[in-house]
Amino acid sequence: MDINELYWAAGFVEGEGYFSASIKYRGNIQTGVSQVQKAPLERLQRLFGGRFRIKKYKGGKYQDQWVWYTQGAQAVGIMMTLYALMSPRRKEQIRKVLALWKTWGVRAAYRSTCKRGHPLDGIDCRGRRRCILCTQEKWKLRARADRAIERQALLARGEPLPVHKRLTDEQVVALRTRVASKELTQAQACREYGLSPAGVHKLMYGELRADVAGPLLNPGGS
Repeated sequence: MDINELYWAAGFVEGEGYFSASIKYRGNIQTGVSQVQKAPLERLQRLFGGRFRIKKYKGGKYQDQWVWYTQGAQAVGIMMTLYALMSPRRKEQIRKVLALWKTWGVRAAYRSTCKRGHPLDGIDCRGRRRCILCTQEKWKLRARADRAIERQALLARGEPLPVHKRLTDEQVVALRTRVASKELTQAQACREYGLSPAGVHKLMYGELRADVAGPLLNPGGS
C-alpha cells in the first residue's frame, strides 16, 4: 500500500468515519465511513476491502448516504493500521473498541487450540474442528460413569461384580493359570485375549474376588 494512500485514508476516516463494537451482538465490531458520494468510498474499498450499503432517510430532509464498512478481524486490522495516524479523540475511540473486542476472546473459526491448549487436529461429523485428546477424555469419563452406574445396579441386585469387563471369571482364572505355569507368555496372552500389557499385568498381580481366586489358589478343591 502506498504511504500517500494510507495518509489519505487516515484523514478521510478521521473526519467521516466511525469505530464501533456492539455489546448486544457479540463479535459485531465495525470500521466504516458514510458519505453521499460513492467515489471516495470505492477508493477505500480498493485499499482495505469491505462492503457497501445505503442509508436511506425518509421525508427528503436529508440525502441518502452510501456507507462503506468492514467487520470482525478485518475491521480490527484497519483500526490497528490507522491508529498511529489518528487524533487523540479517535485513538481513544479505537482503544475502547479494542478493549471490548479483547474481552470476547477468539472466535471458534480462528482458534488453533482448545481451552486446555491442545491443538485442534480433529474434524467431527459436522465438519467442525475438534480436539482429539479432549474428545477421547470426554468419552473415557462417560464410559467410566456408565460402568459406575452398572456396578451400582449389580450391587443393588446383590450380584457379584465382574473381574473384567470383557472376560468371564473362568477366562480370567484360565489366563492366570496358563501364564503362571509358563504355558503362555504375557505377550502371547495379550494377543490371545485381546488385552494390553497393562491389562494382563493387572489381571496377573491385581486382587481378585475370593470366589474367583479360590479355584486358582486351590485348584484341587482340597
